[in-house]
Amino acid sequence: VDFTLSEMELEQLEAAFSSPLIGVRARDHVYRMALHKGVFIGKEAVDWIMFYLKLEDRLKAWKAGHFLMERGLFEHITRSHKTFRDQDLFYKFSPGRRTEFALVSEKCLSVIGDPFVA
Repeated sequence: VDFTLSEMELEQLEAAFSSPLIGVRARDHVYRMALHKGVFIGKEAVDWIMFYLKLEDRLKAWKAGHFLMERGLFEHITRSHKTFRDQDLFYKFSPGRRTEFALVSEKCLSVIGDPFVA
């Protein structure tokens, strides 16, 4: 897939994606009889990226998610999948990453406004 984002676009996507206010929905899930708190599903992450970047191509949204995973923003919950997948797989934010970028995104919202509020 021929799709790229500038460093600035990646930083903005990373901040929005990890924001508890507007980002991908992370919630508690049970997987293999263990409770995993604050995880998200790969397929839902691709949906969110498509909406946020206004893309019509799932492959491009998947590629953007792959870029975020390569940057260390999140990982598969058992680390058994090293690449991001547009599937019903669970991912979690890397330690400290959601909090760090949530603060940045809250500052962005105070400047640009919440896109979900009319």
